[in-house]
Amino acid sequence: MSRRGPGVAEKTARVILSQAKQNRRLYEEAAKSYQNNPRHCTRAMNMLYEGLRKGRLMLIPSSAVEFDGMGA
Repeated sequence: MSRRGPGVAEKTARVILSQAKQNRRLYEEAAKSYQNNPRHCTRAMNMLYEGLRKGRLMLIPSSAVEFDGMGA
């Protein structure tokens, strides 16, 4: 039983790491899309608003605040 615990924890950690790498790729693709077409940013901001309105936790990179002078 005690041998099973660390194995399960390690497997869970690997799954989480894999998902994080996949999410990073998706964020990179989205960033390229926003850079080429600022109107896509409007859609992203709407999605952010809807998520926050429903009480969900959102993590926003600091570079997003600097986008198009929004943080100035």
